[in-house]
Amino acid sequence: MLSPTSLPRDAAHHSPGHRPAPPRNGLAAAWVRAGQADQLLRIGPHLAVLTIVLLVVAFGGVQRPAALDLGAYLPLEDPPLTSAAGPRALPEYQVREVKGDSQSSGEMRTYTVQPGENVSVIAARYGMDQWPVLWTNELEADQTIQPGRKLRIPPVSGAGRTVKEGDTLESLAKKFDVDPAVIVEFPGNKLQPGADLVVDTYLFVPGGRLPIPELTPGYATGRLQWPARGRITDNYRPGHPGIDIANAHGVPIYAADGGVVRRAGWNGNYGNQVVINHRNGILTSYSHLSSFAVGAGQLVAKGSIIGYNGSTGYSTGPHLHFEVIRNGYYVNPLNLLR
Repeated sequence: MLSPTSLPRDAAHHSPGHRPAPPRNGLAAAWVRAGQADQLLRIGPHLAVLTIVLLVVAFGGVQRPAALDLGAYLPLEDPPLTSAAGPRALPEYQVREVKGDSQSSGEMRTYTVQPGENVSVIAARYGMDQWPVLWTNELEADQTIQPGRKLRIPPVSGAGRTVKEGDTLESLAKKFDVDPAVIVEFPGNKLQPGADLVVDTYLFVPGGRLPIPELTPGYATGRLQWPARGRITDNYRPGHPGIDIANAHGVPIYAADGGVVRRAGWNGNYGNQVVINHRNGILTSYSHLSSFAVGAGQLVAKGSIIGYNGSTGYSTGPHLHFEVIRNGYYVNPLNLLR
C-alpha cells in the first residue's frame, strides 16, 4: 500500500464521489498538471518494484521442488536389471588448478580441513585425485575427516607410511611398488643409503601406490559420499527436503553409493532426475541434471558418474538438488554424507 504522502495534496481530503472538476486552463490547470506529474514520480518506483516481484514469482525466483511421490517408489521393487554400461572402477575426478595453491617447491605441505570439505575436494584444489592424499595421510577411502585436522599434501603423486616394527626399505618399496632408491632420494625423508629405518618416523614414497578397491556395481556400502563438488546454496528445511549444491553447468554428478537406478527421466519441477535405490532402505535423488549417463534398471557403483549438472525443471541456475529418503522418510543429507 502506498503511503499517504504519495498522494496529491487535494486527493487526501475528498472522497471519490465528491471530487471537484479539475480546471482545464490557466494557472490552476498548470498546478493540477504539476501535481499529477509529482504523483507519477512518487509512485513510479513502487510500480517498478511491484513489476519485478511479479516477474520473479511468475518465472520461478525461488527453488521449490515438488514433493516426491513416495508411492512411486514404495515398496522398493527393482526394475529388471540391465548390464552396467558405466565404468566399474571409481571415477576419474575432475581436476582443476587453484591459483596460489599449486606446488612447485617439491616440499610436503599441510592443509587444515574446513567444515564441509572431504578428501576429494581438497585433492582437487591441489590438482590431483583423492588417492595420493589418502595414501599420504594413511587414510581409508571411507574415513571421515573432521574440520581442523591437518592433512599432508604431497608434492607429487605418491604414498606415505609411518615406519612400524619390522619395516625395511626393501619391504616398503615392494609394498608401494617402487625402487628403494626413490624412498632414499626424497629429501624430506632424510635417509642415508644403507641406514636402518627408525620406528614411528614418517616416510613419503614418491610414485608409490596401493591397490584401489574396485567397488562392485549395485553393492551399497551404507556410507554416502558427496555426489558433487560445489557450494551449498540451500539447506535441508521444511518445504525443501534436500540440499542444493551449485557448480558450473555440465560438471559430473556421482552416485552417492552403489545401487540400482530406479528412475532416470523427467520429473516435473525436479527436471531431469535420477533416483537410485540402494536396496538397504535408502533412496537418493539427483535433480535438475542437464543430461544422463545411466538408465533405469542399471547397476551403478559408488562414485560412478550418473549424469551432469544442469538447471532443468524449476530452477534458476545450474545446481544439484540432492535428497535422501530413508525407510520412506526424507532425512537431512548432511547427517549421512562423508
